[in-house]
Amino acid sequence: MPSQKVNKQFSVAKMARKLAKAKSAPITKAKAKSAPNTKLSGQKASSDNPPSSPLKALDAASSKPFNKMSKLSFERRISADLPQTSLFDIFSLFCPRQMVDDWVQYTNARYVKLPRHAEGPRTKRCRQNTWKPTSADEIYLFLGILIYMTVFPVPRVSLYWDTSSKTPNHPIARFMSRDRFQLLYRNFCT
Repeated sequence: MPSQKVNKQFSVAKMARKLAKAKSAPITKAKAKSAPNTKLSGQKASSDNPPSSPLKALDAASSKPFNKMSKLSFERRISADLPQTSLFDIFSLFCPRQMVDDWVQYTNARYVKLPRHAEGPRTKRCRQNTWKPTSADEIYLFLGILIYMTVFPVPRVSLYWDTSSKTPNHPIARFMSRDRFQLLYRNFCT
């Protein structure tokens, strides 16, 4: 019984490969002559060969409701009934405080000090050894920095904290150090 299942899976995979080869193979003149109903021969498809797509083109009669909609005018303004809240309040609707508190617990529980065999002169100043438990406010700040990084992409993460005159100064460097960001990035757990 299991061998039949394997053979069936093998034959399905074999058929899929054949179909992929057939689709990617270039159509030659000989193939175009043998298939007169294709677009290459310049003739329309016959009714005995239905098109491969179930979608149909709209005719002029069925597109009339769309033309009526385009003639309607709508008032373009933002409703004055929007709540007067801050951007953080709107963000906290998508990322509530209870969920962030759980993330803080998971992140703090995930931190593991380096094992004894990794001790040595190189690991004494290791970023992992400077871990301090995080808080919900710091996680919100971390998420804000991640959003900032998606809006303003740079080739390397360290360039956000670069202070040379050749690169632009990013404001996120004022709120969190590079080492702390990388440590949170390494240990962040949802």
